[in-house]
Amino acid sequence: AEAARNSEALARARELAAAAIGVVDADPELATLLALEAIRSAPDGDLPPELENALWAAGNENRLVGTIPSAEAADVAISSDGGLLAVSSQEDVRGVDPSTGETLWTHVEDTSDERTFPSFSTEGLLAVGVVDRSEDGLPNRVLILDGVSGEEVHRIEFPDCAEVETPAWSPDGRYLAVASGEFGCLRGSDGEAPSQFWLEVFDARTWDSVAFLPVETDYGVGPIPRWDETGTLHAMLPYAVIERFEAGTFARLGGSAAT
Repeated sequence: AEAARNSEALARARELAAAAIGVVDADPELATLLALEAIRSAPDGDLPPELENALWAAGNENRLVGTIPSAEAADVAISSDGGLLAVSSQEDVRGVDPSTGETLWTHVEDTSDERTFPSFSTEGLLAVGVVDRSEDGLPNRVLILDGVSGEEVHRIEFPDCAEVETPAWSPDGRYLAVASGEFGCLRGSDGEAPSQFWLEVFDARTWDSVAFLPVETDYGVGPIPRWDETGTLHAMLPYAVIERFEAGTFARLGGSAAT
């Protein structure tokens, strides 16, 4: 009985795979759904080549919808409404219309410092890390740009640090978390011993620092800030327990699963 069920499931999966291949040119999204359903229908541990081929063909047609040229390696972020793409590189920061690829604005500074990791708030602000890589006298900093115009609204400077980057907004846009960077930056707060790796949280209404959060790591790599839908702040660390901080108060909640 089990063999008969497996045979029937396999036949059904092959029919779906054939259907996916049949519509891949006309409707790649439908082809992807059919290919995934084919894989779900297949007996466990039995994935014939035509199922893999169907998924590959559908994904290959459905994956690339357009390209946006960049002179150098770039980091990207998309606004919450999907209407604006931010592209940051060492050269500049650009606001791009994702549907047409048209550059809507460009933000440039007279420096060769490296721009990294753009992040949109729900309020339409764009935070971009700028890592001090030159002798221009400009400190490591995070720029806050107006997403519509690209004009600078505010900047947060870290003159004692050469590696501060990776800004991330809270879900409601109220707070901006900034990480100490890949190699860290020795700083302290309120009489505590200085910490090499940390997160700092800023109130987006006043730009005051509201929390300085040391993060312990044994791997010599700084944390990446991430917020969940409740507003809890997570310090993502490689091969280590994730530190969590309570929404609003930023009290330490302890660790969670390892990354």
